[in-house]
Amino acid sequence: MKGSMEPSADDIVRTAAILDQRDPLDICNRAHELLSLTMQSQRPADFFEAAKGLLLGAIFKPIATRDRISLWRLVRLPLEEPCDNVSRLDYPGAERITALGRLNDVGQQILYAAHDLPLVLLESRIEPGASFGVLEYQLREGEEFVTPHLGLTHLDYKEPPFLLGREGLVIIKQQFQLTASGAANLDLIHTYVCRFITEIDPLIYPITIALAKVVLDEVFPNADALLYPSIFRKNSLNVGIKPEAADRKLIRARAWRAIVTTPAGEFQHIACSSSIDERGAITWSEPSECNLLPGMPLRRAAKPP
Repeated sequence: MKGSMEPSADDIVRTAAILDQRDPLDICNRAHELLSLTMQSQRPADFFEAAKGLLLGAIFKPIATRDRISLWRLVRLPLEEPCDNVSRLDYPGAERITALGRLNDVGQQILYAAHDLPLVLLESRIEPGASFGVLEYQLREGEEFVTPHLGLTHLDYKEPPFLLGREGLVIIKQQFQLTASGAANLDLIHTYVCRFITEIDPLIYPITIALAKVVLDEVFPNADALLYPSIFRKNSLNVGIKPEAADRKLIRARAWRAIVTTPAGEFQHIACSSSIDERGAITWSEPSECNLLPGMPLRRAAKPP
């Protein structure tokens, strides 16, 4: 399926054969091998071949949209710090990325965002009294945004391609001509991937970085981003976007500054953008003079099992 957004008939037959022939015990062993590597290395490059072994034959059906979607990014922003340009709220420069992230190596740029603001607040774990900035992105008119998913088929979504349980399993089996054993193996692979990607421990990051690299570099090199499940809210999606795709396909539409006021996640507006020019310069206004940041009280989720 390399280089294509939709698998060809030959790809489907080949993938189905691989999945049907895989031994579930081998899939489990591959996952355990990835875990054992964390005791020896924290270099994502050392995990790449093992990640390819786990994902052998796995299907990552991409989602393509031309809708005017909004994506949200939140950064901590002290009240005394000026913010005259969206670059302060946008994905950081490579020189500022000094630690591993869920999908990025040291020095590797990626735009982390989510499809709704409450989820961004939860993911950012902003405490009461902390101030922050928010940037809203919108898809440029006429552009198509392609996002494969990583580890989502095991979650309790109501329609394909997110579900491999019950009715969704039947759909996936029919679409990709899988036998019952092939479909079960695919579900097992995605189950392990979902467990890795929703693990809070940063020691797991080399695994998730390697898994993301396999999907984006080997399977869908033309993809713009990667969807993956949220740690903090069930059945919710985060997205990691390639910087070149973010610059080419997304508009930096609006910005806000706010401060968290309660442990429930309520916040007070400080300022909002009345305009953002083509160079990213922000003109700030009082909240009463422009659209307020949509907000709601939040309840923080417990640590996943």
